[in-house]
Amino acid sequence: MPDDRSPLAHALGAAYMVIGICFQLVIPILLGYWVDQRLDTHGIFIVVGVIIGAFLGGVGLFQFAKHSQTSFKATSKPKKEE
Repeated sequence: MPDDRSPLAHALGAAYMVIGICFQLVIPILLGYWVDQRLDTHGIFIVVGVIIGAFLGGVGLFQFAKHSQTSFKATSKPKKEE
């Protein structure tokens, strides 16, 4: 099924996914920092946040690559052999 969206729509969709990946990386770290400040635990929850953020960011990056690959296949036209 061909994707008939404009190039701008494709770019905005990709930008939306990249911003989501950035939030997946940063928010767990900030939450870990906040918990460390509340409980005075000296960085333990920041490390936990980094691990969770890295995992979520990796999953988001994998989904982005998978989506980009299927989007690229849908928009590329097969070449005719003569």
